[in-house]
Amino acid sequence: MSIIKSIYKIIFLFLFSLLALHAEVVVEISSENVNLSDFKINYFIDKSEQMSLDEIQKQIFTVGTNRLSLGSI
Repeated sequence: MSIIKSIYKIIFLFLFSLLALHAEVVVEISSENVNLSDFKINYFIDKSEQMSLDEIQKQIFTVGTNRLSLGSI
């Protein structure tokens, strides 16, 4: 009985993956001028690494460009 359940699971996963492969992503752009290479970002660095999301949302964010590197930890 468990072999049959395993086979059903494999078939289900296979069919689900086929559907995922045929998924279509649609992006609607309402402007003729689109610049994907140079844009502004806002960032905040929590140096304490202890802040909650609610606390972070109340902070003042620094404006930068996508060319700005924040580095890695």
